[in-house]
Amino acid sequence: MITHIMKRNGESQQFDPVRIYRAIEKAFNSVERNEPDTVQMLTHCVVQSSIMQADTQTEPLDVEMVQDIVEAELMNHGHHKIARNYILYREEHKRFREEKVLSQIKENKLAIKVSDTETTIFDPSIIESRLTHLAQGLTKVTVPEMVNAISRQVYDKITQKEINLLVLGAARDRIEKHYDYSYLAARIAINDMTKTILGARMDSEDALLSYETQFADYLKRGVDLEILNPQLLEFDLSVIAAAIQPKRDHLFNYLGIQILQDRYLLRDRSENHQIFELPQWFWMRVAMGLSLKETQDREKWAIEFYNTLSQMDLISSTPTLFNSGTLHSQMSSCYLNTVDDSLDHIFKV
Repeated sequence: MITHIMKRNGESQQFDPVRIYRAIEKAFNSVERNEPDTVQMLTHCVVQSSIMQADTQTEPLDVEMVQDIVEAELMNHGHHKIARNYILYREEHKRFREEKVLSQIKENKLAIKVSDTETTIFDPSIIESRLTHLAQGLTKVTVPEMVNAISRQVYDKITQKEINLLVLGAARDRIEKHYDYSYLAARIAINDMTKTILGARMDSEDALLSYETQFADYLKRGVDLEILNPQLLEFDLSVIAAAIQPKRDHLFNYLGIQILQDRYLLRDRSENHQIFELPQWFWMRVAMGLSLKETQDREKWAIEFYNTLSQMDLISSTPTLFNSGTLHSQMSSCYLNTVDDSLDHIFKV
């Protein structure tokens, strides 16, 4: 059963099927049809579909999702002309909302919620500066177009977290235009992680320094959480940390960093399971785990493994990436290679 629904401004309001009925009724009236029984039936279908969708997702149901369901039910029941008018009505109101938001931004009247008690004025130039910095070298990225699209989606009292999602979405939605947007989306995701874990933006001097100086603290935290193998602390960590190359984060495209975040980067044991491992720390942790049993020059081997992995010359498969350097030492896996169609070459490989 649905009790509440999210409005476009992020506020929760009571889920009211009467609102759905009235919206569908207006769509029927637009073609001069007065059919209360049909409208009631369609309302019931929309409510049931909304309940099913709410039960299959972790995010709360929002207004846009319900309106999408209304469109689908109108089409499914053959009311194509009414569905068309409903879609046009949605687009008209969307443009009206966007123009209102752009006016608020121009007049410096649109606020961002920094915390529960603090707000600040939304400034598109800050987003433009951030994207310009992250898009260096990506010649096919058009930053002003992205800023305009993001500005049309914000609302008064929007949270910073939601703005970050809009910025990421603006890059992700344009990946089909050019693969440069995939690299930009990856940099946005990594930048958000870097700010959370290191307190500095990606590629800044503070971040580049902290990537090295906070590496030992990251390992100790992993050991304290009983995730990482305490033997990792026996390496010469100053030598290891100095070999880390944060700039190699630029090699990730969006799919790569998304998979890394979803599956491989270490998370703490808090309620939200926050990531506390950065991409280059991840590569080095895997490399150190592969070098644990070396009796001589462990640091040398770890750095050699790290350079191979972090430059993506060869990537280990899932068991190794999951478990290397942790208390779970099961790292066996299969590797793929190509061979000629002869026994001699099969045995040679």
